[in-house]
Amino acid sequence: MVKADRNYLKNDTEFTVSVNKETVLEARIIPQVIEAGANGQRQQERINFTDLKVGDEVIVASKANLKDENSFMAQWVVKNMVR
Repeated sequence: MVKADRNYLKNDTEFTVSVNKETVLEARIIPQVIEAGANGQRQQERINFTDLKVGDEVIVASKANLKDENSFMAQWVVKNMVR
């Protein structure tokens, strides 16, 4: 579910998102323990589609205007992972 108040949508909307070989899949690695005063500990790494599971919360980006759409091709997908 995509919240309207965080995007340029009229209402909260469900989207069907497709990926292809050009879609960039990444994980944002967040340390399980963050040291005091540490800055920039997050890392990003490429992942495979099989690393995504049903129920994962992801950030998806597209260059297309999605205002009146309910499906789109993703250019970029990122999943937060705590390690």
